[in-house]
Amino acid sequence: MFQYAFDAIKVNLPFNKKSNVAKDSSSDEDEEDGQDGAPTAYPKYKSKVMSPGSSNLISKTFDPTADLGDGTKDPAGDQEDNDEGRESVQSTGFITRLDESMPKGVIDRTYCFDIKTFCSKNHNFQLHSKVDFEAFRSNASPAWAVTSMKIHVSKKEIQAKETCRHKIQIMKVVSVGYDWIDAEWGDNKVQRLPKLKDLLPKYQIKSGDWLKVHFEQLYEAAEAQGLSGDETLGKIISIQPSQQKTIVGKITKRGNEFCVEDYIYVTLEAIKGGRQIPLNTLVRCVAVESTQKLKHGEFQWRAVEVSLSNFMQHLTDNHNRDDEEHFCHENVDIRYRDLYDNRGGIKIKPEAYVKFQPAIIGTCVQKSVSVQNMSNRSITLQSIEFPHDNAICKFELELPQRDRDVIRVLAPEDMYTFKVNCTPLQMGRTKEMGLFDFGEFKIARDFIITGLTADEELLNKVKKPEHGHRAQRFSRIRGVEQISALMNDNHRTRIRGTAPIRAPFFVPSRIPSYSVPTEIWDAYREQSEEIIKQHYAGVLMALDINNYQTKFQVSLWFEEVDNDIRRRQYDLGGVRFKRASDYYTFIAPHIQDIQPSVLIGDPIDAFDPEDPKAVKYQGFIKKIHGTEVSVGFSDAFNETYGGGLLSVRFCQGRMTYKRQHYAVELALQNLGEMFLFPFGFSQTEVKNPRIPFFEDEDSSNETVTDEVTEPVVSTTQHQEDSVAPAFGLFAKRQEPNEIKKAPNAVDKTNRRVQSLRTRFVSDVPTTNFLNDVKLNWFNKNLNEEQKNAVRRVLRGQARPLPYIIFGPPGTGKTVTVVEAIMQVNKLDPNSRILVTAPTNHAADVIAECLVKSGQYHPGEFIRFNGFLRQEQGILDSIKEYCTDGELLDHVAISRLIVSTCATAGQFFSLKLTPGHFTHVFIDEAGYCTEPETMISAVNLAIDREGQLIIAGDPKQLGPVLMSDIAQNLDLNLSFLERLMNGKKGMQNIYGRNPEKFGQENCGYNTLVLTKLVKNYRAHESLLKLPSHLFYDDDLVACASQEEAYMLTQNHTISQKILLSQGVPIVFHGVQGTSVRERDSPSWYNAAEVMQVVNYVRTLKSCGVENDDIGIITPYRKQAEKLRLAMKMGLLEDEIPKVGSVEEFQGGERQVVIISTVRSLYEDKINSCVQQLGFIYNEKRFNVAITRAKSLMIVVGNPHVLCKDKHWKNLLRYCIELQAYKGCNLPIELDEVTNKLYYDFKNQEGSRDVPTLPPDMATLTYNPDGLDEDDFKDALQLN
Repeated sequence: MFQYAFDAIKVNLPFNKKSNVAKDSSSDEDEEDGQDGAPTAYPKYKSKVMSPGSSNLISKTFDPTADLGDGTKDPAGDQEDNDEGRESVQSTGFITRLDESMPKGVIDRTYCFDIKTFCSKNHNFQLHSKVDFEAFRSNASPAWAVTSMKIHVSKKEIQAKETCRHKIQIMKVVSVGYDWIDAEWGDNKVQRLPKLKDLLPKYQIKSGDWLKVHFEQLYEAAEAQGLSGDETLGKIISIQPSQQKTIVGKITKRGNEFCVEDYIYVTLEAIKGGRQIPLNTLVRCVAVESTQKLKHGEFQWRAVEVSLSNFMQHLTDNHNRDDEEHFCHENVDIRYRDLYDNRGGIKIKPEAYVKFQPAIIGTCVQKSVSVQNMSNRSITLQSIEFPHDNAICKFELELPQRDRDVIRVLAPEDMYTFKVNCTPLQMGRTKEMGLFDFGEFKIARDFIITGLTADEELLNKVKKPEHGHRAQRFSRIRGVEQISALMNDNHRTRIRGTAPIRAPFFVPSRIPSYSVPTEIWDAYREQSEEIIKQHYAGVLMALDINNYQTKFQVSLWFEEVDNDIRRRQYDLGGVRFKRASDYYTFIAPHIQDIQPSVLIGDPIDAFDPEDPKAVKYQGFIKKIHGTEVSVGFSDAFNETYGGGLLSVRFCQGRMTYKRQHYAVELALQNLGEMFLFPFGFSQTEVKNPRIPFFEDEDSSNETVTDEVTEPVVSTTQHQEDSVAPAFGLFAKRQEPNEIKKAPNAVDKTNRRVQSLRTRFVSDVPTTNFLNDVKLNWFNKNLNEEQKNAVRRVLRGQARPLPYIIFGPPGTGKTVTVVEAIMQVNKLDPNSRILVTAPTNHAADVIAECLVKSGQYHPGEFIRFNGFLRQEQGILDSIKEYCTDGELLDHVAISRLIVSTCATAGQFFSLKLTPGHFTHVFIDEAGYCTEPETMISAVNLAIDREGQLIIAGDPKQLGPVLMSDIAQNLDLNLSFLERLMNGKKGMQNIYGRNPEKFGQENCGYNTLVLTKLVKNYRAHESLLKLPSHLFYDDDLVACASQEEAYMLTQNHTISQKILLSQGVPIVFHGVQGTSVRERDSPSWYNAAEVMQVVNYVRTLKSCGVENDDIGIITPYRKQAEKLRLAMKMGLLEDEIPKVGSVEEFQGGERQVVIISTVRSLYEDKINSCVQQLGFIYNEKRFNVAITRAKSLMIVVGNPHVLCKDKHWKNLLRYCIELQAYKGCNLPIELDEVTNKLYYDFKNQEGSRDVPTLPPDMATLTYNPDGLDEDDFKDALQLN
């Protein structure tokens, strides 16, 4: 096998030779159930599967005229072949009778065969053998007679045989010659592989390289030569590096050896051009697996190609600044208009571009092009070239009367017309440059084609049924009259239904209502800053202790108003309710599109739209099944409703808003300024450890000492706020209003409440540690940064300041939080811990980790759920630990509680003494608004050495808000992010300061913050870009080889999907059309849908499971179309997960496919760029590109995406790694076009080219190739 020539060589292989193995005829793949006459179960049988040319044939052919063994001949033999009554069959069946004492055997109890003819002494056939056979019968002989029969070989057996024949062997190179290699493998035997000149990789192989050799074992030839044992013959099919990768990294040095990123060995011959590259220079490096033992250490990778990076130069030093070209794209193509100008007396029609009709992929369309010589001399059209990738579309020229080696010699006034055939090879629109070469000069034209698929057209026609409701165009309610009507409607009399909530055992205190004031509605309607200034002094200023409560209350009110108004666009008219037991049902066609989502327990209003004075009946949603909604009303509605048509309005529950208002009020009272604004105060001493502990010497490698000489908070004078206001004008700074205490509904304290207070706080002392306790790690696999974070949490030496665990993607943030929770719970017996997260999913993950640790039995911690959470949504593994607020007093006495931030607000009804919990942990804190964070934090025992630990990543998605006004007031800024951002003009102890705190701590003060940097999720090439853009190049790739590199080293995936070997990224440019159906506000892009389905189909054919694939798209309608198309295209009910960026935050998949959806023509992008902010959000971008473990595929329009600096950086990165394919690139990123332009300018500068006459010199330049119909479509689209 190790020889490219057809003559084989003898090798010793560590594989078994081909053997006659017993085969199982009843393989699952080929078993045919229900076959008439076939037995229900068949025993295993043995048969020899012989290769062609061997002495024992696998099949026999029967002569129908032959003797049947009983002295007679088959009567069918006397029948002529052309007998009209002759009937034949070719099928697969089972031998149901085989008795050598009888002359005949039977297949499927129907088809007879001659045993003497088919079964030799050492025959291959046995009873119940599965066989392929042919048989015939005729009118003269109606019995079926078998004419040929052979043992059936299943597809699995054939595949297994081919797998056994074709082997891939990993070898280590010992020495290299001109066309041979000495390599060792197996038991370290060295063997020479000769005649490899045409099979060697393009790079220079060196000793120590690891190769993957694909060979075919030639068993028959080996047997013919009498080889035995481990000796066999084979021939080499291909030779590749065992592993190959392409990265962008820095030139470094280990000892005297140069390397890339400290682990890839670099030699001078690997550097492109042989030039010397200074240290710390960013380069593009292609490396192969190679063991290089050198003086200063051993390397496992060797660089085979090193060149300067064109990508990173755009990011260095200024990646945190807005890119100026972000706002200056309007005339980017004008630089290249000279390429398209008619010159030299030549005029080409069409001018600027040649646009073909849209065509099905693979179908050829045609367009005529004419070239006219307007000069007074002959000019030669030498060639027409298409310099871009021909994998996008294929061009062919139909050239009449061609002149020898050139296309045409054009005489003066001569016009030459020819046809261009274009075949699109991919979906979507693309623009390819054609270059007309006239020798002395060149002229360019763009050729535009749109590729379509039949499935794409079908997808555009599939819509949801309307259910009898009129289709509507969705638009925001903005008008003054509309908002006034809504305000008046709110004053209608409402008859409240019964909420589906079980009341707690007792409620000693109720939260105030915090209803939206009229002035907030007035300000929203008038969009007036003056109203805000008049009623809420200081709210337009930057957040501080003086406006803390007012600013958050106003923000929450605006968010509530905006959510209410957004839901009004989904109001339904003409709804008829159907009675079903004690509730009613109705159809809501677009309930899945409503944001925020409609939940069980949310209220709805039903009223008569014709009578403005009619009362509104409020009901509460009990169940949502698809588009069918079940709702319960009051008895008054049940008695009066007669089946008429009503209007339905989806309202939102207010309890979460009320809890946030109340939490902000309590935070100001209980937590204090130093906790909420740890900026610019007098220095604070480093306190003694809250939980003193010791470790075994061999387990403690803490990098930071406890002796800290620097103060926790630096001394800085108080300064006036200098941050720009949310609205256009500053309000004059006023003195803070006196803080009023929130009124309570219940003033009396009964004995039950008093007893609870005694049990909760008064009689439980803080633990006084007389001796250090021993710290034993529950999770032995924590890295040093994670252990340091846990140690700092236990010591709590900066308390009462919050402690931050900064966890970038894949760094094990939640694992660290769980370890810290368990250690506090174990080492401090009087601790009371509240663990919260913004979502049920995040809280369930923590609870599941606690259960899997094996340290907790049911009752030892509580997973506290809201009243309305459905049981089917709870993980089976944690159900025994779950409870709700029905027995709230029992929940409150637990030492360890896990819940969502909103559900923790139920403790407000107990009127607990502030400081009930000693430790409060908030995971995914960057996803919470600050009022949500305060719901948990206000229960902290600040005056009793309590501690708040918040874990999250401020660079990932923050709180999801619907109100632009609330965002302008910074409600979308989490408490975690606000602390890390600090306050302008003041030193920030949470800020990054490498000079002060050292690079070994990533530049942070570890008394208050630990940054986790070891990423256990992603391939290093997937990690490079987000690390550089968002995490100061701190992230270190630590993912296992099996997890992160399994797909890039998969031969089939490398061949079918990857564009560059070892590079786990594909950016597929698709210029589709983003559209909205009339009855939906959400966007979808059919071309991207079909391209994503193609990738999923290919991945599944390569063995990737559904659970390993995730599809991210920002639009709900795109997700719906993707699910539909995958079910149609894959013919399976089980499909990969499809969801938004928000749904994937905190998750991961082996393969992530991102569909960006939005697509506009190039000339419309600049005018509409502000409308595309949804995909231009840098936090959403960061989350999307950090979900993949082993492979990321991006499908989108590069012309739209490159208007954002982060997406442009991703495009540049993919181009650098040779991982881009698809439609033409934006002109500023197109290296081919840029090179052509510079060559053109150089050529023009060195020659005098005649120009057209004045009347022919003008050219209407339209580089985007948009005709009148295109402009109409673009306008309609927007």
